[in-house]
Amino acid sequence: MEEIFDFRRFTLLIRRIVSERGVRIVGSVLFILLCMILFLYAGYIKPSVYHQTRQMFLFFGLMLGPILYAWVFSSEFQNNSMGICYLMLPSSTFEKWLLNIVFGTALFSIIFTASFRLFDSWFVSGLHAKYDATGIAYLIEDLEVLNLDKMYYFMPLIFGLILALSVLIGSLHFRKNSLVYSLLSVLALFVITIGYRYFVINAFLDGSITGGSLIPFYGVTLTDDSNLLKEYHLTSDYTIEDIILGIGIPGICVLSIAYYFAIKEKEL
Repeated sequence: MEEIFDFRRFTLLIRRIVSERGVRIVGSVLFILLCMILFLYAGYIKPSVYHQTRQMFLFFGLMLGPILYAWVFSSEFQNNSMGICYLMLPSSTFEKWLLNIVFGTALFSIIFTASFRLFDSWFVSGLHAKYDATGIAYLIEDLEVLNLDKMYYFMPLIFGLILALSVLIGSLHFRKNSLVYSLLSVLALFVITIGYRYFVINAFLDGSITGGSLIPFYGVTLTDDSNLLKEYHLTSDYTIEDIILGIGIPGICVLSIAYYFAIKEKEL
């Protein structure tokens, strides 16, 4: 077991990350938190748009924030000397994998969620106190702390973790511009998924799809060639949120395992 994980060895690995990239790690987090405060304050100035403002920032913050944060951890193989130093560290593959998974993805999600909840509670309390004092509290009587449900929290969280893991994996395979190539790879996979749904399934149904979203798993409308007045709308009992959660969580597990073997391949 000690060959796989040793607490003292893992602690030294954490100290190395903090000493070498601590400023960039803290800087990236502070930058995202500053953007959060600015967005929420912009909504605070005009309470009628505060709800939409915080939803938008939560969505894009959880999706784009992990990219910036994971990029800090993805510079080990930008050149041969850095790659050799990283591979010669007296740490096991599991320890290197665990460090980047915990500190490169999970830690950001925890910090971001806790900070968003704190600032949102602060601004909501401030708005209620402000409007209660003016006697027009009815304008914001329905304003409450945002509920972190599937639509507003877990969906962008899953996408953000997938993008962060893709950046970490891409950093092991793309020496230069790894961030750009990693994101382009994810975009290409997304386009292929959309294309498969639109072209292959449409061809399988003999071109009878006449309506419906191009986004996978949404309902479609079919027409009857023998009677053009007849249309059939096909939907699923599961919502788009349920399907994305059902696919995204196993996808995160697969990418995490793939990242472990990508590190192991480099060491071999």
